[in-house]
Amino acid sequence: IGEHSFQGVTAAAWCSCLKEGWDENTMLQYGADKLTWSKHVYDDGETVKEASCTEDGVTKYTCDLCGDSYEIAIPAPGHTIVIDPAVEPDFEKDGLTEGSHCSVCGDIIVAQEPVPKLGYTVDLSAVPEGRAVEINGVLCDINEPPVIKEKTAMFATAYEYGQSKGADLVKQYPSSMKVYRLSCDEANSTYTAEELGALDNLLTYSGFSIRITGVPGIRMITSVRESLKNYLIDTGLDGYKLLEYGTLVQWESELNGAALTFETCGNRYAAAYKKGVSDPVFARAGGYLMYTNVFVGFTETQCAQELAMRPYMKLQNDEGNQIVLYGGTLHRSIGFIALQNKDAFLPGSGAYEYIWKLIRAAYGNSYDGSYRKG
Repeated sequence: IGEHSFQGVTAAAWCSCLKEGWDENTMLQYGADKLTWSKHVYDDGETVKEASCTEDGVTKYTCDLCGDSYEIAIPAPGHTIVIDPAVEPDFEKDGLTEGSHCSVCGDIIVAQEPVPKLGYTVDLSAVPEGRAVEINGVLCDINEPPVIKEKTAMFATAYEYGQSKGADLVKQYPSSMKVYRLSCDEANSTYTAEELGALDNLLTYSGFSIRITGVPGIRMITSVRESLKNYLIDTGLDGYKLLEYGTLVQWESELNGAALTFETCGNRYAAAYKKGVSDPVFARAGGYLMYTNVFVGFTETQCAQELAMRPYMKLQNDEGNQIVLYGGTLHRSIGFIALQNKDAFLPGSGAYEYIWKLIRAAYGNSYDGSYRKG
């Protein structure tokens, strides 16, 4: 409406609504002396957005006269915090740290973190000093043994090595093996080691060989006392009887320092004896029987790469529960075994040429036959 639109007009007129910021002079320009003015008449408001614990809501107010509206924030009230009490761990289950949550919206304020269940310490004082001790195939410090979280049937194995453990792994071999039953002492939350003399040298390292014809392959030879094998088949140990034995293998580079066990070998293992399936014997000597597993499929470029290999034996009870006993781990390459046999065959023979083909594949065409580490 233009200025002075009602100048000189006498009328019973009424106008809504008084605009914000208008003063008397502005109103006179529109004939305020002849018109009736009204301010906005707003309703009680409508909630267009409910407030949450963390976000403001919105209330909208609308003028009943002209439809003008404005909005006012509904302040967020904040969380209604409830404490989630800590749960102490025990030997059966994990515990929880103290936490908190909002009883209105359910948001986690402070997350409860798991507290590992109480563990059983392992007393390895029965194991002589100087032996490499493993629990479930994993090397442990005899002076700082691990804490066992699961209460289960367990055995420890201890090895002596023909040469002290050091950087040159290919010269190391286990010369003896002892087996210890770990018995749980509930009162003291401890596993104690008891030597099982009947299982001495359960899995004995007896050498390596390689194929001298055809596809390159490496073979590990392990000995088992025949009377002990028969005892484990017929009578068993603590209700556990022989299920299978064989050999694990994995590229040393892929292990990256981890222990060679069924958890780390992937599918690179083979059973020699398997109950009701197979029982080949490579050789017998002095009351021992020997078994082997041959691993093939290597390229010439892999002849220099080291493999980790170890024997294993699985025992199983009538309930289907299994334990695995591992022999000592050895580190060899096809090239190294070939090098050890470089003078075993007559020069010019097919076996001699094959052996030297593997040696040169591992150590280079100009290799002179002297020993090289690894």
